[in-house]
Amino acid sequence: GRLEAAMAAMFATKTPSTTPTDPGEKQDHLRALALLALTTSGATSRTKSDEPDSKTAPNNTANNSNSGDSGEHSHSRTTTEPDQPGEPDEWDLYTQSLGATTKRFGRPEFTVVIDTTQLGPDGHPTVDWGIPITIPWARVRDLCINADLRPVIVRDGAVIDADGELNLGRTTRLANRAQRRALRAIYATCAIPGCNVTFNHTKPHHLHWWRHGGPTNFANLLPLCSQHHHAAHEGGWILTLGPNRELTIELPDGQTMHTGPPGRHQAAA
Repeated sequence: GRLEAAMAAMFATKTPSTTPTDPGEKQDHLRALALLALTTSGATSRTKSDEPDSKTAPNNTANNSNSGDSGEHSHSRTTTEPDQPGEPDEWDLYTQSLGATTKRFGRPEFTVVIDTTQLGPDGHPTVDWGIPITIPWARVRDLCINADLRPVIVRDGAVIDADGELNLGRTTRLANRAQRRALRAIYATCAIPGCNVTFNHTKPHHLHWWRHGGPTNFANLLPLCSQHHHAAHEGGWILTLGPNRELTIELPDGQTMHTGPPGRHQAAA
């Protein structure tokens, strides 16, 4: 959770020039940068020391031009580049963006998806705890004691009930946590049929574009991976949703693809 929050804080509006173009490699790269920033923010690898280390700093007037000024502290970095004044480098911007993010984490959160489409053998709805491994129910219960539970109830690919505000209108461009939870309840991957990029590596796309007046409402949001997000914005793809979130994709060459309502795993082609 901290890693995903750090990625959102650092790269919501801009990605560094070192980012690969391949969607999978891009996410791995950004995740690695976020992890590096989380684990080294405030550490000694890129911080300014108050006093020089007499054991390691050479007695070289060329490297200590301010040594005669007792009012100045010596600056040291573990990297080889000089400590130049002026614009902060990309690393500094990364760590600065984490300033408050690294201190805002509290109780863990479980999103529980309750699917009422088909009842189980015991007559109860299917419950998905979002855990990729099978663990005893008693252990799940123990984990939930100190966590906030966020149930999302779905039926036939539609969200029937969920915590939080799902319709934000034009108050903000970015989807909130409640909207992301609800989208995750019905999409495990990118919404484009056949795309296996997992939901955590997608971004909510405004079907009616934000810059064209589209609202940040749940009905106007669709999770897309980086590749298909670019296809929608720069590639000429036109995406529309039906009343039950049936997806229609109109391609620039005139082809049209249709899906039914999204399943618990992925919209069917």
